[in-house]
Amino acid sequence: MNDRKKIIVKLESYMKLRNISKQQLAKKWKKSEAYIYRRFSEEVEFSLTDITDIIFILKLSREEGIDIFFN
Repeated sequence: MNDRKKIIVKLESYMKLRNISKQQLAKKWKKSEAYIYRRFSEEVEFSLTDITDIIFILKLSREEGIDIFFN
């Protein structure tokens, strides 16, 4: 499994733990569903801004954010 796929799998796991769907994430993030799906389908990489926004929206700890995006 490549690194991008690992990030997406971990992120989806944390979203499931927090009971947040991709549609709900898009709404809270004020992004289109297409924007979300492009990132989750590995078409587009997550930017640093995307990462910080996701960590804030999902209320992830520093350790959880590092685990998802930088391990």
